[in-house]
Amino acid sequence: ALTTRLIDSSSGPVTAGTGEDVSANGGITAISAGTSMLSTVVTPVNDAPVATGNATLPPVSADTTNPPGASVASLFTPVFNDQTDAVPGGSSANDLAGIAIVGNTVPATEGVWRYSTDGGATWTA
Repeated sequence: ALTTRLIDSSSGPVTAGTGEDVSANGGITAISAGTSMLSTVVTPVNDAPVATGNATLPPVSADTTNPPGASVASLFTPVFNDQTDAVPGGSSANDLAGIAIVGNTVPATEGVWRYSTDGGATWTA
C-alpha cells in the first residue's frame, strides 16, 4: 500500500516526475494534512510449467514381451519446473501430474509405443 497526500490546484499544476515537498501540509497549503492509503490486490494465476531437456527410456532388448519401462514421474520430474507459480502469500508450485504425447517421429517399422496404467500388468498401444 502507498500512503498519499492530496494536492489541490491552488498552487498551479503538479508536474509529473519532479517530486513535491509535502513536509509543509494542512492549513493554508495546497497539500492535505490527512493521508489516504492506495492499495491493490494482484490475483495470482496459474502459469504454465516449463519443460527443459529431454527424457530417455532405459534400453529394451528386441522382442521383450514385458519390458520394465519407467514411470512418468521418474522420466519427466527432472525436466519439469513450475516455480513461476510459487508466489509468496499466493499460489504455490504444482507437482507433475502427467504428460500429453503430441507427436511420434518413430517409423512404425521400428515398433509400437505402449503404455501401462497398472504398473506393467497390461500394456496398451
